[in-house]
Amino acid sequence: MLSVAAAAVNAASGASAPSRKLRFQLAKERKASTTLGIIMSAFTVCWLPFFVLALVRPFLNDPEAIPSSLSSLFLWLGYANSLLNPVIYATLNRDFRRPFQQILYFRCGSLNHMMREEFYQSQYGNPAPTHLNDDEPTCDLMPVSDVKSGGHESFL
Repeated sequence: MLSVAAAAVNAASGASAPSRKLRFQLAKERKASTTLGIIMSAFTVCWLPFFVLALVRPFLNDPEAIPSSLSSLFLWLGYANSLLNPVIYATLNRDFRRPFQQILYFRCGSLNHMMREEFYQSQYGNPAPTHLNDDEPTCDLMPVSDVKSGGHESFL
């Protein structure tokens, strides 16, 4: 992150648009690297005890040396990783945050509209007016009319 003094020096020296674009690109890559590092660290912390136990167990003379409660604890710690991933993404990724909140608050209809609008804007520019049929469910990611016509666009 640039300090105020560094920004003033860049403005005074007439920093070009390509250098600003490069800094923006580097900041995006740094943020993506940080997110990936956190996701991988959480995966390692959650699953490593389970896999170490799975590797050690065949070499033990007494199979009952490791309590079944410890095995279950390590397995559930691994399962907890699946709970952590959406929370980590929602914390670190602004694009993921709004849909995650919509799902948590059971606002599937507005989530459906929001995702379609963002997809349309990313593909075609300005949004087109959307017309929802009353007989279509509001919690599907794809309306019934698209399923019947064989359309299958993905938003994830």
